[in-house]
Amino acid sequence: MRVADVGGEEFSVENGFNLSVVFLLDLSDDYPHNNEESRMLRRNALASLAALAFCGIGSTLYAVKSAAGDRTVALTFDDGPHPELTPRLLDILEREKISATFFVIGSCAVHCPDIVRRAFGAGHEIGNHTWSHPVLTRVSLARAAEEISRTDALLNDLTGDVPNTIRPPYGAMNDRLSELALPRPLILWDVDTLDWRNRSASAIERAAITSDGGIVLLHDINPTTVKALPAIIRNFKSRGYRFVTISSYVVGSEKGDEAQYLKDLPMS
Repeated sequence: MRVADVGGEEFSVENGFNLSVVFLLDLSDDYPHNNEESRMLRRNALASLAALAFCGIGSTLYAVKSAAGDRTVALTFDDGPHPELTPRLLDILEREKISATFFVIGSCAVHCPDIVRRAFGAGHEIGNHTWSHPVLTRVSLARAAEEISRTDALLNDLTGDVPNTIRPPYGAMNDRLSELALPRPLILWDVDTLDWRNRSASAIERAAITSDGGIVLLHDINPTTVKALPAIIRNFKSRGYRFVTISSYVVGSEKGDEAQYLKDLPMS
């Protein structure tokens, strides 16, 4: 499933900052998912959603201002942690001195607590990817809430922090889930490398590097993804891209020129 930005609604929040929220699912194969315009639209939509989540509770948030020359990429890894592959992937990230985001499944994290602690301690962001990876739009809202809250509790136990963001499995979301997740944004992606289907390191690499950066979807449970990662990082670095976590990517600071993590903002 991929994401397209194909509609919008403009409104104002209490601090008077006008935002445009634009996010709908599009399964068509001909949408230009990886071009600069669609990436920037999606980035602004995510920033708008995050800003709305916090409106009226103390801090003024600003959507990240995306200049034409901005080169930022957020590598995200879903469905782990894997007992063998995730540590190998963390070794690569440490060697390359870059940060990434891990959207972990609670039922996997409970069996690999030290890996979660290691990732968090290394400065990577830990996001919530539910407890058992169901299609949240096909289960009751009560079940969805339990999937999220149970994973929150475990990750808070392991890291001392409740995750800033949630990624719904398969990208399946609706208005009720968005409301359930508040004050946190549901995070999707700009680029799906299809590494879950293409078990070819070169195919995964091509899918990632032909993009204009943005949020890149990968999985730390596939050996070919780990194999492709060094080349992906080298390519983005050679083109002058900065590597950031999701919280840094989505929300800008009050000055608008330096990223500020959601964890630094009031959550109540």
